[in-house]
Formats: sequence, C-alpha cells, structure tokens
Amino acid sequence: MKYIPYSQSRWLMALMLSALPLLSFATDIDVADANGNVLRYSYSGTGAATVTQLVSVSDDVTKAGHLIIPATITTVNEGEEVAHSVTSIGSSAFSSNTNVVSVEVGANVTSIGSSAFEGCTSLTTMTGGAGLTTINNWAFYNTRLTDAFLPNAVTTIGSYAFARIPTLTTVTFGPKVSSISRDMIQYD
Repeated sequence: MKYIPYSQSRWLMALMLSALPLLSFATDIDVADANGNVLRYSYSGTGAATVTQLVSVSDDVTKAGHLIIPATITTVNEGEEVAHSVTSIGSSAFSSNTNVVSVEVGANVTSIGSSAFEGCTSLTTMTGGAGLTTINNWAFYNTRLTDAFLPNAVTTIGSYAFARIPTLTTVTFGPKVSSISRDMIQYD
C-alpha cells in the first residue's frame, strides 16, 4: 500500500468532494398514464427519462394493462416544474408481466430495450411512436402480438425481436430500416 501524506490526502479528499455536484444520480418516479396504469420512470436532473417498469394497473378493468407511454413526464425540482422527454423503454422493463395487454409508444421514444416486453403473453397490440428508431434484441419475444406496424423512423430491428409469436401475421416497417437481424422473426 502506498502512503499518502496527510496534507495531500486532505487535498485529494477536497478534490473528490468538489466533483460530487458533477455526478448525476438517477431518480425514480412513479407516474400514472392516461388510463390510470402506474409506470416507473428513471431520470437524471433535467435529462431524458426511461420507462423501467409497470408498478400497478388501472382499477378500471377496461383500461387495465393498456399502457400509454407519453412523450414527456413532468417532475418538480425545488418548486420548479421540469419536463423530461421519455426517450426509451428500458431493457426488461415489462418482461414476463402478463398484465400488459397493449402499449402505445410516445412520440419521443427512440428505443425499445432488449427483452422489454419479452414473455408478456397478454400483449396483443403495440403502436410505435413517430420517433422510434431502434427495437432491440428479444424486445417482443414470446408475446401475442397479431400485427406490428412500425413507424417510418425505425432503422434497426434486433435479433429475435418478434420471435416466438405464434399469433403474429404481419410486420410492417418503413423504408429507413437498414439493419434487420436474419432471425428477427422465428417460431420453432
């Protein structure tokens, strides 16, 4: 172990403490969507937000599990309202959650994370927001989607993104797709 003189260690500690305000710590917040389903979001400061999980479903049985992911969420910081653009659905955010029936993706969401909806065996409908560009590996693996209409902005569709979906009849995407995994759709 290397010995650091006391005067240098105090200086080093002061330097490390002065850098703390520069660090950004993620904060979680639970927000009800327009249907009354409560979603958890993670965000940093005034930065973008990521959907990380379904906390609870709506008490209204006609709306329970029909998720609406908004373009923005609003938080309050020191009395000031701060808008956070919802830009992604996190990896495994809803994985194996059988309460998820449908999802409407907000216009600012650009990415659906790996395994985001994997195993959501009640999920039958997904409407992509206009800004969606990336659907990662296993995103909708083993769901019950019947049709997937992807917005024109989608450029990348990952491996097994729509695999093991026996109910899937159509995947429609626009002209900007530049990367499709050869095993995007597979049923064994």
